[in-house]
Amino acid sequence: MGKKTFICVFLVIAIEGIDLSTLSVALTVISGEFGLSSIQAGMIFSISTAGMLAGGVACGWFADRFGRLKTMQAATLTFTVCICLSVLTSSFTLFCIIRFFSSAGMSGAWAGGTVLVSEYIPTSRRNTVLGLIQGANAVGSFAATLLNGVITPVFGWRPIVLLAAACGVIILIFTRSLTEPPTFTAKKKQAGAKAGSLKLILADRRCRINLLKWMCCSMFLMAGFYGTNTWLPTYMTSEFDLEFRSMTYFIAGNYAMVFIGKMLAGVLSDKIGRKKVWFSACICTAVILPIVINLATADNVGIILLAFGLFYGAPMALCSTFMSESFPTECRALGTALSYNLGRIGAMLSPVIIGAIAAGNHSYSMGFMLIAGFYFVCGCVVLFIKEKQFDPQGRS
Repeated sequence: MGKKTFICVFLVIAIEGIDLSTLSVALTVISGEFGLSSIQAGMIFSISTAGMLAGGVACGWFADRFGRLKTMQAATLTFTVCICLSVLTSSFTLFCIIRFFSSAGMSGAWAGGTVLVSEYIPTSRRNTVLGLIQGANAVGSFAATLLNGVITPVFGWRPIVLLAAACGVIILIFTRSLTEPPTFTAKKKQAGAKAGSLKLILADRRCRINLLKWMCCSMFLMAGFYGTNTWLPTYMTSEFDLEFRSMTYFIAGNYAMVFIGKMLAGVLSDKIGRKKVWFSACICTAVILPIVINLATADNVGIILLAFGLFYGAPMALCSTFMSESFPTECRALGTALSYNLGRIGAMLSPVIIGAIAAGNHSYSMGFMLIAGFYFVCGCVVLFIKEKQFDPQGRS
């Protein structure tokens, strides 16, 4: 795997972090600009998640049929154009429509890019590398949060969003000289028109069961992760009466710990196993969240958030590896995309549910306790999923 491949996929993951963290951190600014209620604000994330679900599944099929690289290129072009269009609109309805398609492109680029990398890396260090790449989401979130603290109060949220579009242009330039993994090229010739077919997954009992388990696991993980990212900044400002800039520093520190947590999860999972690390991270998250809600004060919340950040994003670092090893090459991209993106149903519902809870009792505490439950269930489900069933390099 060359440096350009690594950089391109790293940027793909970072862009999602830039995009979603800008929306969450600047949610109060965006809500004020469009005159939104808390439920309508949550709908922005739900619509974005619906786009990610559709784009991820469609591009998973496309990646198995036509190539991982071509998928990443087409999806990157889509979200780059849509991001540029989103900064021009003053209509909430049009903004949501554009958000749907830009999110579809981001998810599609993830579907092609992560499988592209997984088929280049040996099993012994696959999750270490993919953990680093998945940590790009936190890097993007960290950078966007700090920039939002400085730029958004003066110039608004749009300049930060354009940063994601600039990254998209870099990806399009770099991918012109990349090639498909040898494993995919060989298997594509054997599978022919059947590559990427849902029938291949449904015909294999192991694949069917893996898909169902991953859909369940992913749904609870996404509900917890995106519910947290959506409402944590708003919770910080409302519960602790923080100024916008002060809040961004707290959230940036949290994202920095998410990156470290993902890195550690990647390294540890290659040494002691994907399942043990996933389960431990989920249970620790479920334990820390009630502490955040019940014991955090303006004086200690920063320290508690650092510990929280270390764990709640860690399972996301393992998704690419763990899921891709659950399906054979000829349907790996589609199987991984279905496993990951059908879980976005949870991410689509969670922000709206938490927003509705907050609107009903004027507090986000109950919503975050619900998120703790999501992580607990996710950790339990993963115990029933076997590791390393198929080698992405074709040596199983």
